[in-house]
Amino acid sequence: SAARLQCRDALSRHAVVSRRLRTCPQVTYNLTMTALRDGSLWTAVDRWFDATLLSTELNGAPLPATRVRRVMSDVTAGIAAMHAEQIILRELHPDHILVRQQDQQCVLTDLELAKLLDAEATVSSRWQPNPYRAPEVAGGECRFQADIFSCARLCTHLLTGVADEYPADREAVKRHLPKSDLCTALVSALSPNWKKRPKSITTIQDALAELGHVDE
Repeated sequence: SAARLQCRDALSRHAVVSRRLRTCPQVTYNLTMTALRDGSLWTAVDRWFDATLLSTELNGAPLPATRVRRVMSDVTAGIAAMHAEQIILRELHPDHILVRQQDQQCVLTDLELAKLLDAEATVSSRWQPNPYRAPEVAGGECRFQADIFSCARLCTHLLTGVADEYPADREAVKRHLPKSDLCTALVSALSPNWKKRPKSITTIQDALAELGHVDE
């Protein structure tokens, strides 16, 4: 059936993306794909570890700045590795980020809707509501700036405790952060116009070190 094929294709996409990023510890490690002989059930088997979802840390209050720096350092490292492989995640969400209990490292998972730029162009019809998704994605636009927007949205939520819509999210950043490279990077990355966002995720990555001084 069409639904069965869609499920198979989504899990295959997850496996392909994961295997391209095997050396990146911030991206889930796929071990194998399995299926029943009649093709009625497909399963992606990733490396198992004790973890919680990042979303469990979001309770309406800001996280400590040092915690935000750790989380966003891991998330942006995973995104940077994907972009280096010409992959756009498109669907970043705290429910899709595992926090490993052993060392608190964040790991990106649920890669079914990622876009491989060296593959045929596709427009998914499976988009569910996601306040972190760039507005252009559902319409078929696919550029690195989509992930940069999502990272800025997540960082803003972690810093402020709320996931405000535009332009309230920009104002929240300005209230919670002093004038700095990070504040400038987040405000720019939160633009609904992808052309006005930073061209590289390193713009946010490089500014995260500033968060080590916010709690002081």
